[in-house]
Amino acid sequence: MTNVLIPKDEKETIEAIKKAIEEAKKAAIVSKWGGKEPKKLDMPLRDGDEKDDENYDGMLFVNAKSNTRPGIVDRKKVPIVDEEEVYSGVWAIVSVTFFGYDKNGNKGVACGLNNIMKFKDDEHFGGRVSAESDFGDVELDNEDDEDL
Repeated sequence: MTNVLIPKDEKETIEAIKKAIEEAKKAAIVSKWGGKEPKKLDMPLRDGDEKDDENYDGMLFVNAKSNTRPGIVDRKKVPIVDEEEVYSGVWAIVSVTFFGYDKNGNKGVACGLNNIMKFKDDEHFGGRVSAESDFGDVELDNEDDEDL
């Protein structure tokens, strides 16, 4: 699962997402919900200002899920195989699919993650640093090597 953040000033993108959600909802009314819209629906587009996380300020977001690893490419469309290249905080264009669901009495519209195109690095969310940085000052005696 990945949280896809969308700046609130990306009006065209937000309108496209809202339209795709409505289309998924209309299709699910027929295929999943017995011909009528349920009174309570879980919807995928959320306001980041309501989260207790400064990374979400000024953003909308969707939780995009996939049961398989999505295709991931760089801006030149070359596959990214090093998982360290994609992290929380990277800027990307994502391909998603919205679909209705009815699971264990819960109904709503979900977001499926298809593919990712990374186009810009940025700071890691949560301030994560590399293991090399974390342990840079740690010195071990040679006798400790015998235990490894």
